[in-house]
Amino acid sequence: TVTDSGVDVTPTGALADQLSAATSSYAAYVRDQAEQLVTDTTAFAAAYVAGDDDRARDLYAATRVHWERIEPVAESFGDLDPKLDLREADLEEGQDWTGWHAIEKDLWPAEAEPGFQPYDQTKREALATQLVDDTHTLYADVEQLEFTLAQQTNGAIGLLDEVASGKVTGEEEFWSHTDLWDFQANIDGARVLYEGVRDILTVKDAAL
Repeated sequence: TVTDSGVDVTPTGALADQLSAATSSYAAYVRDQAEQLVTDTTAFAAAYVAGDDDRARDLYAATRVHWERIEPVAESFGDLDPKLDLREADLEEGQDWTGWHAIEKDLWPAEAEPGFQPYDQTKREALATQLVDDTHTLYADVEQLEFTLAQQTNGAIGLLDEVASGKVTGEEEFWSHTDLWDFQANIDGARVLYEGVRDILTVKDAAL
């Protein structure tokens, strides 16, 4: 049986101010990354639709870093993450494959399985349009999101686990082999999260 102790454990004073500053700072970082993602994705999609594959390949990894830095936030929006970032190996039967990795496979056909047929222009345009639209949706959702300290601490853990247990196998960028960009972006995001809460943690438990 749980009973109310009568003690108010809500943070107050300087600690409450630190918590508010930490979440506000991270919210600004996420919005900045999401905004850059929109801008760069639009340029990437335009190059892809225009058939400028060399330009699209150059933009691919550098654009995705903005996604990878805030991936835990993106994953909180239901089906938006699989629409943008689903790998072919994780497709369920009958599921539409859209997003970055569907385009990645088309941009690096030499790395794809024998018999792979490059996409026609109609499919390219559909994938590019969907990618840009979903990225705009992500940005709009981020603008409305309220952040908590738990999201920050768990987000840092999630990003580092993502590298250590998943991306290190090379499963993420199966055709482009741009995995090191993703590693660095995940670590960038984890560092921002960690530095945002570190001062709070040293006050609460310096030894830990």
